[in-house]
Amino acid sequence: GKLRTKYKKKLSKYDGFLITPLGVEIFKSAIEKTGKRFEGINIFPSTYDYAKAYHASDKIFYGSFNADKLRASKKYKEMLSILAQEDIISFYGPKYAWGGFERNWGGMLPKEELLEKINQHGVALVLHSESHFKSNIPTGRIFEAASANAVIISDRNKFVEDNFGDSILYIDVDKSSVEMAEQISKHYKWIKEHPVE
Repeated sequence: GKLRTKYKKKLSKYDGFLITPLGVEIFKSAIEKTGKRFEGINIFPSTYDYAKAYHASDKIFYGSFNADKLRASKKYKEMLSILAQEDIISFYGPKYAWGGFERNWGGMLPKEELLEKINQHGVALVLHSESHFKSNIPTGRIFEAASANAVIISDRNKFVEDNFGDSILYIDVDKSSVEMAEQISKHYKWIKEHPVE
């Protein structure tokens, strides 16, 4: 999209900006139009160090607000419903995001408890929005899950594949909801049966 006029006027008044790749091109163009030179690097805010060992558990951790079009879609809800029926997943986030999943909802976690909870689960599901895919940026969940020393099951976000490689178990989100659930379930079964690996 384009920057609104009121923001364009403010651009020339600042010395610097910290922006994710999602907005770089828009900002670059607008800043250069003010006569300023644009210099930028990609930043990916991470999370603090958390030095606890891997902890196996009986359920997958999945934290989300489900506020974007893709992760709130019927297909994703059906996939999550299958996993909930298998009782191998716990959902975290605001109550409004998990209507219909009350049995598997673990609540809204305070930030200081997030990594502890992911670590207790030992396995984390990481799913990205359309914006993440389009702009090749990761969700912060990937850093939280890695920091919490969890085994990660993720969709095939390019940043994740490029930077985490084969240390993550992947799913293909172009499949049906049933096939996506089967992929996650299969990965989870493998994790439970191969704790050392």
